[in-house]
Amino acid sequence: MLNEIFSGKCPACSGAAAINAALCDDCLSLLHPFNHFCGKCGFPLSRPGISCYRCKGKLSKRITNIYALYHYDKVVRSMILQMKFHYNIRLKYTLKHLINLPNFLTKYDGIVTVPSHFLRHFVRFYHPADILAEYTAYKLNVPVLHNLKRVRYTKFQSHISRLARKENVKKAFYCKKFKDNVKNILLVDDILTTGATINECVNELYKAGARRIDVLVFAK
Repeated sequence: MLNEIFSGKCPACSGAAAINAALCDDCLSLLHPFNHFCGKCGFPLSRPGISCYRCKGKLSKRITNIYALYHYDKVVRSMILQMKFHYNIRLKYTLKHLINLPNFLTKYDGIVTVPSHFLRHFVRFYHPADILAEYTAYKLNVPVLHNLKRVRYTKFQSHISRLARKENVKKAFYCKKFKDNVKNILLVDDILTTGATINECVNELYKAGARRIDVLVFAK
């Protein structure tokens, strides 16, 4: 494990990299933060002026604002898959170095992570969304709340078709009722693709008493 953390290899591509570097120079150059955003909800856009995925009704209208740090391209995809399925320890530290938080538009009462099923915790050292949530909670000085649970084991969303994803996560989550003073929630996940998982979680948060729900993902 220590050899992996302190090796001179890039944790994303296994090429040469400085021991204390987050990624090699080539991989860093391939990271693409978002530069264009929807003026209404903050949803990241690939170019200015195009129709927003959230405002077109593809995501829950209960989401107020959505923030994403990076495009889900080759380097980010490699990082996330290695963290989830190949248990690359060094990427936990890489992820923290790459988090550049946006200017949030509200003060949150708590941060909630899209949870993984407890059985998956037995085979993973960490959950990428937890890293982003814990770092954000530290920076914003707000608590991480654990009200949201995954109550049904599901197939990996990345392993099934886009059409099957909504059904796959249907009734897979349950959120314990929030305290009366908890209304503004930031929901955090690692990636956003179709939005099926996020939509299901947002509905549970709303039923548990949340009234403003923003979403933060590492990539989309």
